[in-house]
Amino acid sequence: MPTYIKKDAIKRMFKDNGFDLVTNETDQAFVFRSKSGFSMEFPVKWFDGNADRDYDLAQVRHVLNKMTASAKEEEAIYSFMENKQKMTELFKAAKDYGLSYDEKEKMFIYKKAKTSKNALFVAELDFVIAARLKSEKLASLDKNLKPLPYKEIFDELKESAEQDKKAQTKQEKEGK
Repeated sequence: MPTYIKKDAIKRMFKDNGFDLVTNETDQAFVFRSKSGFSMEFPVKWFDGNADRDYDLAQVRHVLNKMTASAKEEEAIYSFMENKQKMTELFKAAKDYGLSYDEKEKMFIYKKAKTSKNALFVAELDFVIAARLKSEKLASLDKNLKPLPYKEIFDELKESAEQDKKAQTKQEKEGK
């Protein structure tokens, strides 16, 4: 049989995990704030104004765990971006690989030739950082593993794009 909790207990639970309940222009949201200055907002349409409503504790914990994991992952990316040494290393590796960077879109772009109109692949900055952070985490758990070099991350993206292009070409030929 499920256990139920009230709104005040949910607020305390989220507060204990680094979330503040705020009311913005559209609705309520829980905002995660870290000591590093990172913040992330999670809209909570399911959390209504009825103080007497019962909420399923297991479902609330599930949501809290997902929100916390997401916030911690984004905070790690934010911290990486704030680290000038790590960003310099990343941008040097990207340049050495032949990637250009679109500052506005925060995206790496790889073209076969600099004069090519079409990109072979693109990679968002935060995607590349997340891939690197995940490989660093795995390496910290298993001493036999080393973090993926950026070149290997870019190689994977390039290979995936080439395979997608081949599959698309094959589908187009079969469709005619």
